[in-house]
Amino acid sequence: VLTPVLTYYLLRDYDRIIVRIRALVPRSRETAVVEFSREYDRLLSSYLRGQLSVALILGVLTGVLLFVVRFPYAFLLGALVGVLALIPFLGLVLSLIPAVIIALVSGNVVTSLIKVAAVFGSTQILEGSFISPKIVGESVGLHPVWVVLALSVGGFFFGFVGLLVGVPAAVGVKLL
Repeated sequence: VLTPVLTYYLLRDYDRIIVRIRALVPRSRETAVVEFSREYDRLLSSYLRGQLSVALILGVLTGVLLFVVRFPYAFLLGALVGVLALIPFLGLVLSLIPAVIIALVSGNVVTSLIKVAAVFGSTQILEGSFISPKIVGESVGLHPVWVVLALSVGGFFFGFVGLLVGVPAAVGVKLL
């Protein structure tokens, strides 16, 4: 409920907010702070584009693999996976629910569940081991090991919120 309201006011008052933030920064440090902010903004934008690319690849890969194993509604489930892949870990659970329900109401339940497990398991292994660290790491200039480490440490110490802010925090540390 708050998101659209806050978004509206932030967009409406963006210029005034920037002026007030700049007024808080001492004149002697203004250039350094502005340059840091610009670089961080550029890297954060690259990170978000990388996340969108990973979600698109994951959705297409899941849809194609489900189609190859002749699972019903393969492309619809692939699209759902692509959209929900933007939510770390929770997206996997939310996309698995309809796939398992479809498997349970299909003709051969055991075979369908094995297909779902094989496709979702293989795509998650590929995404976690290769796709995400490579694409996201390259987009922000972090080595894939640092991306995995940032997600692990963020998730361990701060839970779900840590998964969301782990890589952006690592980018900030890299810039500092």
